[in-house]
Amino acid sequence: MLVVAAAHIAEIAASRRLRGVPVARQISRSFSWRGWLIGGLTAAPVVAVPTSVGYGSALDGVTALLAMHASCASGVTVVGIDNGFGAACAIARMLP
Repeated sequence: MLVVAAAHIAEIAASRRLRGVPVARQISRSFSWRGWLIGGLTAAPVVAVPTSVGYGSALDGVTALLAMHASCASGVTVVGIDNGFGAACAIARMLP
């Protein structure tokens, strides 16, 4: 499993770690675009977790949650705000 918590677009796109990963988990507060970016770069399922901690107009995680739900990348699962346990349960079901 690959956990992507903080990275820039170039680091994610150039990363060879995305190849061969069974599941990727993406945790985001304000940068919710990472989930669909990773979903577009890898064939592995991605679990996106919006967090309530953020800056600007994060609105306690609602902004990140709505942005993650609006993505068009296939294979991206979005769980509730601050729901790391739900993300772990989803990953457990995805792994063989």
